[in-house]
Amino acid sequence: MRVIISFFIFFSCAVNNLIAQITPQGFLVSTNSDVLAIGTQIWKASNLNVINYNNGDPILNTNNFSTTIIGAYDNYNDVAANAAIYGRLYNWYAINDTRGICPVGWRVPSEDDFVILTNYLASGIYSTSVITTNAGKVGGLLKEVGFTHWTTPNTSATDAFGFSGLPGGWKQGTLYAGIELAAQFWTTTISTEVPGSPYRFTLYNDNNELRRVYSTKDFGFSVRCIKN
Repeated sequence: MRVIISFFIFFSCAVNNLIAQITPQGFLVSTNSDVLAIGTQIWKASNLNVINYNNGDPILNTNNFSTTIIGAYDNYNDVAANAAIYGRLYNWYAINDTRGICPVGWRVPSEDDFVILTNYLASGIYSTSVITTNAGKVGGLLKEVGFTHWTTPNTSATDAFGFSGLPGGWKQGTLYAGIELAAQFWTTTISTEVPGSPYRFTLYNDNNELRRVYSTKDFGFSVRCIKN
């Protein structure tokens, strides 16, 4: 009898724990194994890999981002195995959709979020002021170490905080490029240099930068969610 009761308690706890990690829409709530703290920020430790918005609606899967002005995703080279490693590539319409693309309690980062990250890593300060020289000091701290996924030389990579930035490349129209060479992360912020073009932040295999760049909304880039 004691064995049966113990098993029932264990099973109930396991089921309750699982239910507590799932939203009504079927999305997993983040667990401690997939998050990391850098300064005052909490980031996901892997690239986004979802195919539905938070209300359960499917995100359009298409191999031509130039022909749509609604949210869409694709896998690099249209190969599902790439998504399992690098996450999926999303256009900006998907990451800016009001239905939400990050897990419950998380969001796509803004420019300010990445600038705060950059300044903290470079100098230990929390500031949304863009300090150009800081960008060249922090890339290696965020890149996965070694050459399993990065092309040599993977300059200065230490992955000091467990961010494990992976070079998932990018998509433009029907073309794919940059896998193993660059990690590109969308932001929700529209650039001031070119109105209508959002910022992204990029890590490179051959330097130590976390560079802010702008792109048109029909490009496909990775997403790294940050906690609200």
